[in-house]
This record gives sequence, C-alpha cells and structure tokens, in this order.
Amino acid sequence: FSLPKFVVFNSASAAIFYFLPAAQETIGLSLLVSLVAGAIAGISGAIVSAPADLLLTKSAGASTDDGDEACNSTSTGGELDTTEASEGGMLDGVFAGVGVRCVFFAASIAVQFLLYDYFKSLLGVSPSDLSEG
Repeated sequence: FSLPKFVVFNSASAAIFYFLPAAQETIGLSLLVSLVAGAIAGISGAIVSAPADLLLTKSAGASTDDGDEACNSTSTGGELDTTEASEGGMLDGVFAGVGVRCVFFAASIAVQFLLYDYFKSLLGVSPSDLSEG
C-alpha cells in the first residue's frame, strides 16, 4: 500500500506542477496540488491493496471458531470459496467493495499529504533539507 501511494503521489504532483507551474508559486495552490495528488495516491493504494486485504479478511474469518455459518465465505481448508465469485469471475469477488475503499483512502491519504506539506511549509523545510548530502 505504501509504495504505490508514494510513487503515485510524486508522479501526480510532478504532472500537475508540469501543467500548472504557477501552482508552485503560492502556498494555497501548492497545498491544493498536494490534496489532489494525495487523493489520486489514496485511490491507487486502495485498488492495489484491495485483493490482499480481502484475502486476509477472509482467511481471518475462517480461522475463528465461533460456529457462525451465515457468512460461509471460506472452505474448510481455509481457501477462498470460489462459488462466491460472481458471473464476472474471481476478479469481481476480489475487488468487492473497492469503491468504498477508494473514497475512504482518497480522503485520508489526501489529508495526510496536505498536512505533511502544510507543516513542511510552516516550518520552512525545503527539498534540499530533506535530501542527503
């Protein structure tokens, strides 16, 4: 989740600043770029991590022995029950709920990058301060 988040944020920020160079001149526009690029990064992170989160959730549900058969989502061997997959195949099941995840992660990651850049500018930290050497 973290790797695509940072890669996409840096790429989206660079692309926005390339097409709107004036956004680098004011703090308000620069923070707006951070917000938009953070939202894009959050969406990418949600999409990339959705299959792994679903598999982890399903396997954790299989390991509980509460006797609840209402959520028959796994087989007795702890593997995913492929009968749950919809007509579109297994990918539809693996990406179930990705829309809600995208909204949540877009908002939370956008706010994280907005706050990071806000405090970076508030404290006067420049890109050269963050690089080695």
